[in-house]
Amino acid sequence: FFSGNLQPVKMDPTISSSSAFACKEAMNHQISDAWRELIVRETNVNKQWKMKYSRDTLEEETKMLLQSFKADRDAKIAQSPENRDATRKVLYEGISKEGSGRRAYLQKKAAEPPNERCTFPQTSAQEVGWLAQKNSHFEASEYGHRPVIENSFFRKRGAL
Repeated sequence: FFSGNLQPVKMDPTISSSSAFACKEAMNHQISDAWRELIVRETNVNKQWKMKYSRDTLEEETKMLLQSFKADRDAKIAQSPENRDATRKVLYEGISKEGSGRRAYLQKKAAEPPNERCTFPQTSAQEVGWLAQKNSHFEASEYGHRPVIENSFFRKRGAL
């Protein structure tokens, strides 16, 4: 900010000595320009924050998300009412002690991934991968520096 012989000097005990604006000459064009630039920057940051986090923007995003979830839910309801009925029938057949009834129903429901089981994500952690596609084909690089971890501790015939 300062050129030449301008050295920061403590003029007022309430101003810290590290303040760049406490100098011998109380006000000159350089300090005025620095203040003006600081105000413009803060105004721009304030505008950007309001654009990103204002109530209107958040309400619009929430409406869009709810509409997309409703569309997904309606599509799921239209697609598979017979699957739900079949799953519910399992609930009333037999008893849990024999491995049927409620136990079979819960096992069948647990076998489904969460995005098929529920219409909406139930936690914020589920939102991350809710609509993501599964990466079914993954191979380690042939040029990797480390072998597959199984080779280091897994033995087919038990312990050594």
